[in-house]
Amino acid sequence: MLTSAEWLVDVPPDLAGSWYVTPRPAGWRCLVRTTGELTRAYGRTGGKPRAFPSALPGGSRASRGAVGACVLDCIWSDAEKTYYVLDCLAWNGHRLVDCPFEFRHFWLRQRLGADEPAPATAPATQQRSAANPCVFAPLLALPATPLNLHAAYAGSPPFAAPKDGLLFVHREALYEGGMSPLVLSWADASCSARFFDYGSDQMREQLKRRPGQAARWRAAELESAVRFSELWEAAERPPMEDALPAEGLPSAPPLSVSSTAPPVLSGVMLGAKADAEDGDDAMISE
Repeated sequence: MLTSAEWLVDVPPDLAGSWYVTPRPAGWRCLVRTTGELTRAYGRTGGKPRAFPSALPGGSRASRGAVGACVLDCIWSDAEKTYYVLDCLAWNGHRLVDCPFEFRHFWLRQRLGADEPAPATAPATQQRSAANPCVFAPLLALPATPLNLHAAYAGSPPFAAPKDGLLFVHREALYEGGMSPLVLSWADASCSARFFDYGSDQMREQLKRRPGQAARWRAAELESAVRFSELWEAAERPPMEDALPAEGLPSAPPLSVSSTAPPVLSGVMLGAKADAEDGDDAMISE
């Protein structure tokens, strides 16, 4: 079972010290598994899986020497024919769900060659071919410092994947199926196409195409919305252990940290159903 992110309604006090941030691409959430010399992608709601060969261990006849299966949490982008890899549950038979996210992310980027300097040296999983028709691109997650938070929000380097909101994962989070308070999702109208401004042409067009959609919009939860400026302020706070004075010593005044002002908001985050990450629900901002 795939893990599901909770909507961020309370900013963690240890955001910069204990959480990672990554832009979440828009697309089809799925579980990719290699078994029987074939790769299969399973949707959240079941149904017949998509079957195809891949360069993952055990993902095709060419990888007969693989020890065991690979299991990846992915988002499929049909436009780019790419599986963006969110997390790694198992690799070549090695079970990783009981390892902290920080280790799983390191392992994933090492195995998929995320830091290769040139396409010619990239692993087979990132090169489209007859034996690997779909690219597997690991998402970059970085500590939620002010600099990294701004880059993820703006979609600027080192983050390269297209974004549909931000995903926050606690560094010590294990991989568990279902809703997890250690995986948080956030978005606003500036970084997600699924946020609509009241009275906008986009909102009217959506209602024309899907009249019943409005019943699923939870526009009454404006009070629980978290603005990007609040995330920015939380990321600027010193880690909790640094904020506590040493025993028996007087506490020193906090250092004044100067930084570039956060970008101007054009929307706010609203609560939505957990299955919004499949693209079924939309959110509205004022």
